[in-house]
Amino acid sequence: MKNNKIIATFILSFVVLSGCIKGYKHLAEISTDLESHKVYLSDVEGSGYIFKVESDGYWKLTISNSETSEWLDVFPLEGGKGTTPVTLTTRNANKDGVARTEYLHIVSGCETIEVSVIQNQNNVLGLSKRSINFTKDGGKETITLYKNIDYSIEMPMDALWLTRLTSKLITEEGLTFAATENNTGEERTAIVKMIGADGNVVQELAVIQEQNNVLGIDRTEINFVADGGEEFVTLSKNIAYTVYVIM
Repeated sequence: MKNNKIIATFILSFVVLSGCIKGYKHLAEISTDLESHKVYLSDVEGSGYIFKVESDGYWKLTISNSETSEWLDVFPLEGGKGTTPVTLTTRNANKDGVARTEYLHIVSGCETIEVSVIQNQNNVLGLSKRSINFTKDGGKETITLYKNIDYSIEMPMDALWLTRLTSKLITEEGLTFAATENNTGEERTAIVKMIGADGNVVQELAVIQEQNNVLGIDRTEINFVADGGEEFVTLSKNIAYTVYVIM
């Protein structure tokens, strides 16, 4: 009988100390005021949110199985009986282009609540390079567009020599432009605008096509009368030249 009493006392003590034995109902209760146990924060530094933890006993909070986060501050990391406000604050802006998540584990006895804290991604609409150069003969050039938002492309109305050829990838979009041959004798430039869904210009792309070399005359033969005289030839040029008189 004495031995049975010692064993019973040991079992009872183990239940009280551990707070979690399979088959025993844990009396402590813990909850939050979050409906979905998810918190969304904006992509900027200093974005914050406060939620409440209600418990009838001691509780402890960890951040993705740690006590610290590279981008999220949480306070406090523990509490007791009653209602405790928990403050979330982002340490820095999210510049990765994808959302990032920390998992808060609030533990009281053998009960655990997981809260997902998601910092939204920043808006990305960028180009792999800021200008394209075509030769005078024209052709095709492709650049890469990195984006996670809707966008549109505004082609300059006066650049009839430049067209955009459509090409799409899943997370990146290849932008291919084609230029016709440049017979103007001058370098020409077009500014292509990347416009976000809000209508604002996010980036601009300069498309430059070199000039073709021009050196020509309006006729290839001059005829003088026997008495001599003067004749004029019109020279069109955009390059340096030298005139040789062959006797």
